Amino acid sequence: MIQTLLQTLFGTITRPDLEPTQEVAVPVVEKEISPSVPLPTTGKYDADVEALRNKHGNFVTGLCIEETLQDLLVLCPRNRPRTDAYQGLVSYLQSEFGVTLNIKSRKRK
Repeated sequence: MIQTLLQTLFGTITRPDLEPTQEVAVPVVEKEISPSVPLPTTGKYDADVEALRNKHGNFVTGLCIEETLQDLLVLCPRNRPRTDAYQGLVSYLQSEFGVTLNIKSRKRK
């Protein structure tokens, strides 16, 4: 920073200890991922989406999936066995895939 300031003001470097240094370029080595190794997933709902895809096939925009709460608890387990525990998954499916997930419960009619 001082070197740049001196060069801007005076057009030259006046102190020998402020000689310009050259940066050494470090080569970047890219890792190759073999096709047999699955990529790490970081999404919160990746396991749930994969379980629903295995049961219902590939998602198509506009698809409407109707599941009972009991079946959904087996596919995508939650600590709280209520329909409101799946609201995050319902919104995620709607926003990312355009898929509507309807959950039927015996308590709601």
